Amino acid sequence: MATELLAPAGNKESFLSAINHGADAVYVGGFRFGARASADNFSNDDLKEMIKYAHKFNVKVYVTVNTLLKDNEIEDALSFVSFLHQIHVDAILIQDLGFAHLVHEMFPKLILHASTQMNIHSVGQAMFLQEMGFKRIVLARETPIEIVKEIIEKVDIEIEIFVHGALCMAYSGNCYLSSIIGKRSGNRGRCAQPCRLEYSLEGTNYQGYLLNSKDLMLLEKIKSLQKLGVHSFKIEGRMKRPEYVGLVTEVYKKAINDDITNIEEDIKNLKLMFHRQFTKGYLYHEENNLFTNIKSPNHIGIEIGKVIKTNFPWCTIELNNCSLSRNDSIRIVGKVNDAITFQEIPEIKQNKIIIRTHEKVEVGSIVLKTTDAKLIEKVNNIKPKKILIKAKLSLENEYLVLELFYENIHVKAISEYKCLVAKQKDFSKRIIEQIQKTNNTDYEITNINDFNENVFLPISVINNLRRKAITLLDEEFNKREDQIPYVVKEYKQEIKPLILQPKLHVKVRTTDQLEALLDFNDIEIYTEDESLINDFSSVNHPIHYVNPRIETKKIKDGMIQNHNLIGNNHLISSPYMNVTNAYSVYLLHQKGINIVGLSIELSKNEIKQLVTNYQKLYHNNPNVYVMLYGYYELMIMKHCPIQKALNKQQKPCGACYLKQYYLVDRLGFRFPLLRSDGCQIKLMNCKRVHLLQYMNELKEIGINQFYLDFTIETKEETLQIMQAYYDMFNHISENISLSLNDVTYGHFKEGII
Repeated sequence: MATELLAPAGNKESFLSAINHGADAVYVGGFRFGARASADNFSNDDLKEMIKYAHKFNVKVYVTVNTLLKDNEIEDALSFVSFLHQIHVDAILIQDLGFAHLVHEMFPKLILHASTQMNIHSVGQAMFLQEMGFKRIVLARETPIEIVKEIIEKVDIEIEIFVHGALCMAYSGNCYLSSIIGKRSGNRGRCAQPCRLEYSLEGTNYQGYLLNSKDLMLLEKIKSLQKLGVHSFKIEGRMKRPEYVGLVTEVYKKAINDDITNIEEDIKNLKLMFHRQFTKGYLYHEENNLFTNIKSPNHIGIEIGKVIKTNFPWCTIELNNCSLSRNDSIRIVGKVNDAITFQEIPEIKQNKIIIRTHEKVEVGSIVLKTTDAKLIEKVNNIKPKKILIKAKLSLENEYLVLELFYENIHVKAISEYKCLVAKQKDFSKRIIEQIQKTNNTDYEITNINDFNENVFLPISVINNLRRKAITLLDEEFNKREDQIPYVVKEYKQEIKPLILQPKLHVKVRTTDQLEALLDFNDIEIYTEDESLINDFSSVNHPIHYVNPRIETKKIKDGMIQNHNLIGNNHLISSPYMNVTNAYSVYLLHQKGINIVGLSIELSKNEIKQLVTNYQKLYHNNPNVYVMLYGYYELMIMKHCPIQKALNKQQKPCGACYLKQYYLVDRLGFRFPLLRSDGCQIKLMNCKRVHLLQYMNELKEIGINQFYLDFTIETKEETLQIMQAYYDMFNHISENISLSLNDVTYGHFKEGII
């Protein structure tokens, strides 16, 4: 099996750079519905042109349609997918589960890839997505190599993994930090990357860029991953410059082709182009204390020396056998930082340079080289990729004939005028030279027959003949694009979900919280702590298990939080399963989920729209719930900042059981850190959502199930809050109010961008 190298492109220059440096496939986004909304991205005309161009070189193009979709966007998204289908896109990447089901039903011949935003990390999820019609899954970047191997062995589906580039701190698709802080949702392609900002860990001296992950670099693991059977190696970087895309593509293509003779130089060049320090990632079980770079979230280049003398504005730098060129850039890092770009070649004497700085830097400061102008020039100056063709010249009734050949394609062009007898000796050589001048086309003639006829034609006529033949060849390449049958099926189905009694669903984390709830009748209680279920097994109140969001085992009853568990009956789904439209609700009902949790990113109007659309589509009411109270889980991560701060060597270390830790941002907001199953860490919101006053309004919309999530509340707080919501739900009093500190409406009023 040939391993595919998949490169990113956020603009045309990067797209061409990827192809010219050896990419087997390129992934891009349109103006909407892609998880990198800040990239330049491409118009429909651009996409049509680029797909045609790539297919000439047998390069595939995948288009991202991998944001969560709201009901009012489905029609436009389907129109975009229909367009991509007609211009022969090789595959589309999707995150939204309901939309994926809809697309597969309506366009059964269109290839679907499951985006990494689906957070696929288990055999069960892979099997579920295969059954849904996906041909490929992009695994979560936290998936260990053992699970990758197991999926390859047990599931007949293509596996794509990231091998280079930026890493999210959170499991992809499970981060709401940017969404809550600035209404810019990562699930909608607009992440503002607040994880790259400074934080401190309350109660310790640990501060800096605590959530700043290093960049992934698996160049040295390529051969072992090939042997494992990974189908596609993916490079992150649709926001990166063309020279970055070109260099990384070239370096990894060499490794795939067994050329590792200069691997140390290749890694050095990768560092010069862009990195925040490198990590092998959780695929290869990176140590917890090596995963983040808390000193800088920016590109750091390579260390080339240090400051040995200062006399502001001048400073002397001692270099480590490093050359510097015009337009190179350096960064001086110390108590005071500075950045300099050399307008002229600096004079180096005895490995020392004297430069003028903008800031008063200190002796001992480290000097980094962050831009290598010659490296960038080398990457950008690569010759465009050419299609290698054969040519044949001949005469036919005194007309000059040019035939071009490529695989099974054969075209024939005839000159517009008859040939004359050549007065110039060996003019036939001149004809051959002109025919071979294909530099401004996508083709290169590598083989042409000996043409020794003593004939003459004006150079302009010969050039026109060449252009005519090339045009015919282009037309044949366009014809070679097989017309994919355009099958559209009507999507209108009816189901009859269970008629459920209105309920309050309440999740707890501690013994005190659970004890506070036991006297309330007709509520459903949930917990992630199996020991709580065992400890209270004798009480006359069922307690349901909530499987963690990162989970590989199946359960028969309780709340599910990922696709691995879809298929069991009598289940309720988590509000963190990213359900944002009626189609996703319908799919989950079909798969046995009785009550579907709606995404915390939906506004009141969008919830109403979802319910209305569901009724219109399926002639029935959806069984859904809205989270009314609790601290949102903003991200779930494999990295533990607590363990790193306390310099604990063993994981789990148990520190989070002894004390409640908070991550504090630059504005002083405190974000609780909670341990989840498997020593995962949840970053909770600094404020709790509190929507008691909107319960009756939601009932009028058609919502009769509601969810409360208790995490760090005391027994007394839990009882007080539960009583207010219980009374409101059961209409016990008409004048219920509950004043709480540190509350938020979340996205309920205004939604997200």
